[in-house]
Amino acid sequence: MSARMTFLVAVVAVASACGPSAEEVFAKHRPAYAARRAELAEMAKLLPAPGSVTEPEEKLFLDSPPRYDEPAGRIDTEMLMEPELSDPDAGAGTDALDLRLSGELLRGLRWTGPTSPLRSFEGDPEALDRELAAGLARRWLVVTRILSHDPPVAMDAEHFEPGSARFETFVLDLPAKRVVQGFRWSAHSSDRVDFAYREGEDKQARLAAWARSDLWENSRKELFRLLTEFTNGTFVLK
Repeated sequence: MSARMTFLVAVVAVASACGPSAEEVFAKHRPAYAARRAELAEMAKLLPAPGSVTEPEEKLFLDSPPRYDEPAGRIDTEMLMEPELSDPDAGAGTDALDLRLSGELLRGLRWTGPTSPLRSFEGDPEALDRELAAGLARRWLVVTRILSHDPPVAMDAEHFEPGSARFETFVLDLPAKRVVQGFRWSAHSSDRVDFAYREGEDKQARLAAWARSDLWENSRKELFRLLTEFTNGTFVLK
């Protein structure tokens, strides 16, 4: 190895060693995330009372429509369940139909919050910095409220009683701190569910689990269909 190459390797090593630590990255972003947490708690008060949204409103025509395109990696929209808006650490609630669509913003709120689940961070601090910055850059917020949830019930190992769920979903403009759209919708179990099970497993329990998963998946798909229709945005799941 030449003296010049040795010098370059040494410079790269020093530069890497001098990068921010994970704790320094968290400290950098905590104030902004604390402010965003407080803003979301205030925005929770803007949502209308449960059951007050009766019909989908007319289609929006926005200068910058929301984007949640997972395959393309183009996302400027965060998805939350209603309890997470006022308390990001709350989750969707016990036995709730959590659509599990949240991303960088909710993770950042939880990681920098008072009850952070992270005991330590062993990943790349620079990647962490980019993720936390991406969460704060979200333009749109989609909040879904569960009105009712009747999960499917396996009657035996071959048959199940279909389930259903009713929701209200709201689209919020984060910079403007206002609700721009709201609509009520519902999702239902498929008529048929194909499922797999291993020898020795409880077949009825496996059917029940797959039927619940089917309702969950149908709910996600229906929400994305309606968001695409009513916001003129792009909503694509992997």
